[in-house]
Amino acid sequence: MDNEIEYSKRLGKLTTEQFQAALTKFKLGDYIKAESVSSGLFGQNVIISSTKGKYILRGKPHYPWQFPKEKYGAELLHKYTKVPVPYPYLYEPTTDIFGWSFIIMPFMPGINPTNEKISINEKINISFALGKNLADLHQCKWPFPGQYDLFTGTIKQFDDSYNGWFIKEIEQQLARISENCGISENEVFWVREYLNKNISALLDNFQPCFVMNDYNPGNVVVKKVNGEWIISGLFDLMEYYFGDGDADLVRLIAIFLDNYKNIALDLIKAFIEGYFSKEIMGSKIIEKYKLFMLRDRLIVWEYGIRPDVAWFNKESSFFDYVKKYIDNNDIYNIFMKRL
Repeated sequence: MDNEIEYSKRLGKLTTEQFQAALTKFKLGDYIKAESVSSGLFGQNVIISSTKGKYILRGKPHYPWQFPKEKYGAELLHKYTKVPVPYPYLYEPTTDIFGWSFIIMPFMPGINPTNEKISINEKINISFALGKNLADLHQCKWPFPGQYDLFTGTIKQFDDSYNGWFIKEIEQQLARISENCGISENEVFWVREYLNKNISALLDNFQPCFVMNDYNPGNVVVKKVNGEWIISGLFDLMEYYFGDGDADLVRLIAIFLDNYKNIALDLIKAFIEGYFSKEIMGSKIIEKYKLFMLRDRLIVWEYGIRPDVAWFNKESSFFDYVKKYIDNNDIYNIFMKRL
């Protein structure tokens, strides 16, 4: 068709007729225009405007459970927290319009917190707001640690203990990385030794809560209200599970270390202060930080060494990569001052 436009490689070419059909499915008015989304790794999203508002169309799920899981998570957060998530999260499981199932959700107003126009002091204030918002996110509690289950449509308890699940997660990442020859036998041995040395920190009793697992600047927007920066939208809920909320600290801390070298510690300090202004810091927070950061960096390393991604060259060492994140006295001192 003449009006076919490619908005992302993943979604391929889409037409105005398809957009209108999707809008009509949920009585969302008449189509006006569509726009590409500049951020995001996978190209699942398109901005669409209609006579009734502005929306995000999210399509071509990675897995059969992705959109049902995201919808369930958004509904939980909307019901039990004040976190600004897209709601309603409208899910269409049939594939007759696009050839794949899709979601339509409200467009969340705001700007990305990495925007170059935001001053350093404002970035620090936003980091504090990110910490407070994360604490609010973790007010969504669950009776037991677990994952979304497509068959039951709710959260299913892990087959093993939380510790057992965590160890299996580490082993699965090691196996995937080894398949791509991205880690040496000595490094595998070191990871397991490090895990065994610190795993007792996870034995502390905790109330399982919503863990986003990918809490980072790319998944939020911010805006200034009455002179104060707030989080105005949070999205991309594919990876969440219910577990120890402190696990959500590490992804953003790593991003600060990678991208804001001169002010990284100021941003991390503000983020931790914002988070623990509402949460209680456990005595084993540093040991838990080490474990959660190890798992998180294994996830990033596994993705980054894939031949079609190639974030890291073949000569790179996982040990050299991870040590700046988990062997960092400056970060430990920030935690210690909060104890």
